[in-house]
Amino acid sequence: MKHLKVKTEILHLLNQNGFKVFTCPALTDAYYKLPSCSSPNKRAAGQLVNRAIKLLEKQGAAKKDPCDTRKSPEYHLTTLFYKQAKEGSYKIDSTETTTQGDPFVANLTKKLNTYKIELLTSIGEVEEYEDISQAAPERTDKIQILYNRARDNYSKTLGRVKAIESLIAQNQ
Repeated sequence: MKHLKVKTEILHLLNQNGFKVFTCPALTDAYYKLPSCSSPNKRAAGQLVNRAIKLLEKQGAAKKDPCDTRKSPEYHLTTLFYKQAKEGSYKIDSTETTTQGDPFVANLTKKLNTYKIELLTSIGEVEEYEDISQAAPERTDKIQILYNRARDNYSKTLGRVKAIESLIAQNQ
């Protein structure tokens, strides 16, 4: 089986953030909002995401909805995608600048990427609680508890990201 080169961040978004059905613009937005996004602008991010989707589609890991006639068609992840992602069959295209011989920095970089994705998830969670609270003000008391937990998680994760980034910078 031929390995595909797909950015780590895009694989994580697809695998962990509920993108079972998605459009290119939606995935581009999520990718561009990541702190680890290496694209200089949204157009470049869109091109990168589009190439990744085409590769996944060619492999059979994603399928375009044949009935969709919109400008931005919907794609569906297949069971093949989840199977290959679980087995690690995708060759991850990593442009990270880590020291090859230093496993400490390599481990920190892996951890950093995980925390950055968790950070994005926390931001989405906080924003969603804010939106729901505005839509249903009579339930604000119950929502506030969950909102506070999400904000705490965001703050802790942001602290972890900053600490790891400092360690990586110091060791390079």
